[in-house]
Amino acid sequence: MQNRRQFIRQTAAFGLTAGLLPGVAALAPSVSAQTPAALPASDAPKQKPNIIVILADDYGWGSAGCYGASSKLKTPNLDRLASEGRRFTNAYAPSSVCSPTRFALMTGRYDWRTRGDGGGVIGAAAPLQIESDRLTLASLCKGQGYRTAAFGKWHLGDNYPYRPQDRGFHETIYHPGFGITSAPDYFGNDYFDDRYRHRERIEQFRGYCTDIWFEQAMDWMRRCRRSGDPFFAYIATNAPHGPLWVPNEYRQPYLGAVQYNEASFFGMIACIDDNMKRLDAFLRREGLHGDTILIFMTDNGTATGMNVFNAGMRGHKTSLYEGGHRVPFFLRWPQGGIGGGRDIEAVTRSTDLLPTLIDLCGLSVAD
Repeated sequence: MQNRRQFIRQTAAFGLTAGLLPGVAALAPSVSAQTPAALPASDAPKQKPNIIVILADDYGWGSAGCYGASSKLKTPNLDRLASEGRRFTNAYAPSSVCSPTRFALMTGRYDWRTRGDGGGVIGAAAPLQIESDRLTLASLCKGQGYRTAAFGKWHLGDNYPYRPQDRGFHETIYHPGFGITSAPDYFGNDYFDDRYRHRERIEQFRGYCTDIWFEQAMDWMRRCRRSGDPFFAYIATNAPHGPLWVPNEYRQPYLGAVQYNEASFFGMIACIDDNMKRLDAFLRREGLHGDTILIFMTDNGTATGMNVFNAGMRGHKTSLYEGGHRVPFFLRWPQGGIGGGRDIEAVTRSTDLLPTLIDLCGLSVAD
């Protein structure tokens, strides 16, 4: 009987010739670790590729321009990522709330596979916790020469041994709980000039939360480039999760066209989109663009924008209907042959990400 990784390798290789794309593994030419010879010699990666995974919070499938979002909302930089890489048109989160998707992304397992460790209650405010002996994407990368870092929302445990620094990340700058202003968070945080957990300490950072996650991530990636280390950066924005606080410059363009809360929600998405532009410019400037696997996805369906545009789907966050768990998903890796603005129509889930990165990056896992 084939195990999961053997099946993914086989279907990826089959997709190269047959044009069938059964999931995230069958992305494009040269997606399998077993087919590096298909790359042009001049473009072949000289070491394991860098990995950036961006996970936005409560950002549904209908809130991205390239999926036909309302003309009231513009996401030009995410649209550009989709046009330069792969746009997944049937991507789904394993749950319609936050924590289970994060568990699935980090472990490659469905959330109901957790053996406990406080994870018996699944809900928006009751996080799953990754068991202390469970392999994670971060610990896998860390064990094979990658520098690893997490920025933003964790929501998989606030205390030892469940914090991100306990689960494989060298560097961590994050807020606890389900979001800023949740009970475990630093009292008085309001998205601006807040105090976050920097590894073992609480430190104040100047600026708006989304900007801080990206700025700190880029500063850390710059240091990795200078030291010559491949890296895995996990940027998990708390936006556009409520409370819907955003600099007015982002909210203002939408006022009058939609309700105030929706304008704030759209403004939070516009801020993420602007930071995607800054990140892309950084990667190109630092010579990291070609050999970095860049992934953008979200944790569940929309929490606010469904009344403006929901792509005809029923439901939203917390709902079992499609609007609750269908999500945007884009992936680009120029030197790995994953580019060209191609759609992937096969059903894809967050659980596919870890085993696929194992193959793309040539990581070693004991069967």
